[in-house]
Amino acid sequence: MFEIFGNFIAGEIFKIQNEKLFAAVSFFFADFPKILFLIFIVVGIVSFLKIFLGTKLENFFSRRFFGLENLSAAIFGAITPFCSCSSIPIFLGFLRSGIPTGAAFAFLITSPLVNEVALVLIAEKFSVFFAAFYATSGILLGFLGGFFFEKITRRLEFFTEKKICCSCKKNSSSKNLLPKNFIEIVRAAFFEAIKTLRQILPFVFIGIFLGAIFHGFVPSYFLENLVGKIGFLQVPAAVILGVPIYVGCSAAVLIVFEIAANGVALGTSLAFLMAIAGLSLPEFLILKKILPARILIIFGFFVAIGIMIIGILINFLESFF
Repeated sequence: MFEIFGNFIAGEIFKIQNEKLFAAVSFFFADFPKILFLIFIVVGIVSFLKIFLGTKLENFFSRRFFGLENLSAAIFGAITPFCSCSSIPIFLGFLRSGIPTGAAFAFLITSPLVNEVALVLIAEKFSVFFAAFYATSGILLGFLGGFFFEKITRRLEFFTEKKICCSCKKNSSSKNLLPKNFIEIVRAAFFEAIKTLRQILPFVFIGIFLGAIFHGFVPSYFLENLVGKIGFLQVPAAVILGVPIYVGCSAAVLIVFEIAANGVALGTSLAFLMAIAGLSLPEFLILKKILPARILIIFGFFVAIGIMIIGILINFLESFF
């Protein structure tokens, strides 16, 4: 639906003939409303449940199950077909609902890294072993990341409620002000979602705008040639090159397997895919409104190092098959 809208704006409204400009404009008008829609829906639903269920929801998700909450969040992230920017509304909803910070980060890390289309293509073109290793390593990275960020956010005095939902504390301190009936709850959830959109709208706009430029004007063969000629630094270079790029998951998978078909090692190709999906510059611009700068920097380094390790291990294992 959003892709049709983007094509309509680029083709019928602006009458763009240039192929690259058409791709960029279409991408922007497809992804910008899609991300805003997802944020509005997810935050609205979570706000509704938070008010409707009261403290029951927060008490349930605040329990620690010996790390199983991180594992379940990582697995949930692996089976959801979201790229980085589409994962942020869910992450935001998790934080608002009182889910442990570690579980929220486990989802944010794993969701864009493990791509279902890539999983099937790896199994078909290479082997089931590499497909399983790719999925398992992505889930493991999210699982470990959950533990790591649960501890690091405590040490750095990470207070999400101050950053993204200041009104929650005001509401909780005065129970008499909470909505009493269904209509009031829906109204309160609606305005909470609108407030969140207003807070992060500029960052979503900038992120998707930059993503549209890369999507329309950076050719895939440029990246293929550059990654393929770097030599033993291929994996770190692939991760670094993937950061400023933002394309849809399906397009990213096609680009990556074109690279692999041209002789670039599988681990290097997958590192490039995971960097595009999980470390995109637009994602960080949006997260900048949600997370403190120190947490955001640590998050970027953690995911980047994890991707590099996965890519190097896959390249090592590929030499034996």
